[in-house]
Amino acid sequence: GFSERVTLYGRVPYVRSSLQPSTGSDITTIAMGDAHAGIVMQPFGGSTWATGLSADLKLPSGVEWPEGTGGPANTSSFLTGTGITNLGVFAHGLARVPGIARATTRVGYVRKFPGVVGYVTATDGFGNGIINPGDEWVADAELRFNATSLASVALLGTVRQLGTAVIGINGDGARQTTPVRHSAGTWVDAGLEVSIEPSAHWAVDVGVAVDRHGGDSRPFAHLGLEEFSPQPGVQWSGRVVSRW
Repeated sequence: GFSERVTLYGRVPYVRSSLQPSTGSDITTIAMGDAHAGIVMQPFGGSTWATGLSADLKLPSGVEWPEGTGGPANTSSFLTGTGITNLGVFAHGLARVPGIARATTRVGYVRKFPGVVGYVTATDGFGNGIINPGDEWVADAELRFNATSLASVALLGTVRQLGTAVIGINGDGARQTTPVRHSAGTWVDAGLEVSIEPSAHWAVDVGVAVDRHGGDSRPFAHLGLEEFSPQPGVQWSGRVVSRW
């Protein structure tokens, strides 16, 4: 909390990716993911409602250069970062019935800037691989009920609309780019979260989410980067929160 109505935040994730090939030894990578920094402002609000604005800057961590090529037998590590800089702006809304329930929503636009990355290479000649991922529209909502004085249950929903990604090379004095087929699409996820707060300073959250609708997840599936190609299936999450 920077003030009563302004919050600054930073987030530096560490990602663990693993593969168990049918032949050969298991491959595991633990490395830094893309870092985020941002600001949240709440200009207006009352006892039962509030509105806010936020901005989020995502910076590449420099781990977007894979080791090994030619399939699982020649791969020694995985990507944990995209190598792309994002700038997102969001509008927030909140309504609550004190002591009973709370509803929040967020709508925003994420501008994704092109960058030089190691997972785009030229097959003929020499050139630096570049990617210009499609921009993103995102909307999510949460409806949370107080089950007891110490626990709450939340229903979660997220809709993402991704634009067409473009890849290419900088070489021979010219930039050559090609759109990635089927990279644009709409993804919808739904989830459930249980939060237990034994005190005002601590909380433990456990959640599960599943994709209800998804665009084509194949274009970037082999990279394992959820930002470009969200994968279908069940996602489990856990979090411990400390407040002071």
